[in-house]
Amino acid sequence: MMKSISTWKQELTKGAHAARLAALYCCTPDETPAQAARYAAVLDGLETTFGAHTEAGLYSAPGRTEIGGNHTDHQHGRVLAGSVNIDMIAAAAPNSLNQLRVQSEGYDLCVIDLDDLTARKEEENTTASLLRGECEAFRQRGAKLSGLDVYISSNVPKGSGVSSSAAFEVLVGVILNDCFMDEKVFPIAIAQIGQWAENVYFGKPCGLMDQMASSVGGVVAIDFADTAHPAVERLATPRMALTAAEYLAQVTPEEFRRILTDYGEEKWAARIAQIFAEKRAQKPIQTTADLVAVVDAAIPKAVRRKDDGHPARRTFQAVRIAVNDELAPLENALRDFVELLAPGGRLLVITFHSLEDRIVKNTFRAMQHPCTCPPKAPICTCGKVPLGKALGGGGVKPSNREVQENVRARSAKLRIFEKNREEGE
Repeated sequence: MMKSISTWKQELTKGAHAARLAALYCCTPDETPAQAARYAAVLDGLETTFGAHTEAGLYSAPGRTEIGGNHTDHQHGRVLAGSVNIDMIAAAAPNSLNQLRVQSEGYDLCVIDLDDLTARKEEENTTASLLRGECEAFRQRGAKLSGLDVYISSNVPKGSGVSSSAAFEVLVGVILNDCFMDEKVFPIAIAQIGQWAENVYFGKPCGLMDQMASSVGGVVAIDFADTAHPAVERLATPRMALTAAEYLAQVTPEEFRRILTDYGEEKWAARIAQIFAEKRAQKPIQTTADLVAVVDAAIPKAVRRKDDGHPARRTFQAVRIAVNDELAPLENALRDFVELLAPGGRLLVITFHSLEDRIVKNTFRAMQHPCTCPPKAPICTCGKVPLGKALGGGGVKPSNREVQENVRARSAKLRIFEKNREEGE
């Protein structure tokens, strides 16, 4: 999220992000000023290094630790890993040079030209190779790349066993995803992009555990039986298993607005978030009635009357998805279902909002076109073969008659994936 640097600094100084920082660094809100100062410092570093910028975004990627299974990702095994509360943070802002310029504290400035993202033998084992590789991976996924200045600070010790390299790769991926992707990729894909850049551009064979633990966050169980499509499960911990009321008590207005937009596709997200902050300052938002009252106060009565459903339904959907972390497991589940199909079998998935549908559409597309070779490569060298094909074009929607008979079907969309009838078909 980009906003003016002065606004960021005011919010950090006033503690507007204390709840979010407390959740991120496993501390109380009273203990977050030191973390807020780190983010203010990277904003200063950005402007000291690259000059004044109108706006910037702030980003973080944690180090990781192994809890069980020492790098079993290399042996198609299972691992239990987790992110830690030391991290790399960055401030990023656009530039007009069509270059990615990255300054990490204590290191030389690294600059790559976004017009040429081909792998270079002479760049292997350098930061430039990782940056170029990740940019190319995002470009292949539809990123509209343009010039960007990035200033990075880290308290992840190099060579300490908590993988500063994975934190760097994930941090770059998070920044590119936020700045340049219309359809955001999910944390698992960000981890795989980092691995691909390290393998192909950096020239170092590596597993995926480090990047996955950093990107997904929290405590994760990962099964690497299929290294191309590892099964990832984020495990609930006492700190992570929040109730909706607890979530609403600590979420920042900015984050609340984001989930309303991203998870609820709510047009009135900004106004609802504003009223939410005002009412929460007066008393906690603890019941469904409290949350409905926020929505009613934010959306004009004339607009509410024209709504073909309850006006608060999008807000409740967004909160439910955020609290339950509902979208993260979907891609893995789809791949598991296809693996269980008999040859020629079909998987039918009905979605009820565009977030789910986008994941289903993109996963089906990835299973039909899994090749990760550069588009201009004369032959495929990655060895990935299609698992089948998506049927039904852009998805099957209910007829007008069906919607009349069942109003809940109005937002439904059916997508179909047919598994290959024979191996390698």
